[in-house]
Amino acid sequence: MDLKITGTQLEIHPDQLRQSFEAVAGLYPYQPSLSLWRAWEHAVYQEHDLPGPVLDLGCGDGRFFTLLWPERGDVIGLDRNAVALAVAAREKGYRLVCQSDAVLLPFEEESFGSVFSNCVLEHLQDPLPVLREVHCCLRPGGKFLFSVITKQLVDWIAPPWHALSSDSSHRFRTDSDLWTTYHSIEKALSAEEWRCALEAAGFAVERQTPILPENSARVFLYLDILCHTPTSDGEVSSHLQSYLKNQRNFPEAYSHIVEGLCLMEIERQCSGGVVFMARKPC
Repeated sequence: MDLKITGTQLEIHPDQLRQSFEAVAGLYPYQPSLSLWRAWEHAVYQEHDLPGPVLDLGCGDGRFFTLLWPERGDVIGLDRNAVALAVAAREKGYRLVCQSDAVLLPFEEESFGSVFSNCVLEHLQDPLPVLREVHCCLRPGGKFLFSVITKQLVDWIAPPWHALSSDSSHRFRTDSDLWTTYHSIEKALSAEEWRCALEAAGFAVERQTPILPENSARVFLYLDILCHTPTSDGEVSSHLQSYLKNQRNFPEAYSHIVEGLCLMEIERQCSGGVVFMARKPC
């Protein structure tokens, strides 16, 4: 794979992104917004190992972690959603699943060699206490690998044509509020603010990788807003998935669109999300 590393940044090559999309499409074949986002995360995570034992913080149903690291056996999955945990308990990658809130982790100090958390921290009203809990449960030198959305993603929610409307500022706030409320987003910080929060919790940031630059992020938002638009019998997503299932070779064809969006990106540092790899100092 053709990777370019500049300082703490790891730049994802379009071909690598396409391969990652093809991997995640097995989990979300007809969910175009989710599979686009997960493809970027997958591409970055593939460049990291996780020393055990591992805590998957906010594991959800566990399928994404198992896709990323299928051979791991020393993993504990933690989530507060009992329904998702019931699915995670059946995943072969977890030694144990635990229902708990992240603010007070039910583990002894220095219990883990790594903590992984995928798009979780932005759902917390105050991420700093959780970051400190993660720091506490990691062994010296332990890794914290996680993804978050950025404030920039929320700023991109308003479609460009809103600027032509006399009430554009009102429309922007309405659309932003609807999207963040739907997805329970509490903290959409800038990449630099996330970095500062990590350092305030005692972490040393070793790598910071932007994911979903502007073109990919805007397409993600358009698709996601479309999918979650209410209908008389639920959401557009159910109708869209049925439609896409009848389209010839949709996942394969869409993988080339994802790759093409990556080829179009110019300024990758301005992004809708970030993957951080931070370490607890020895």
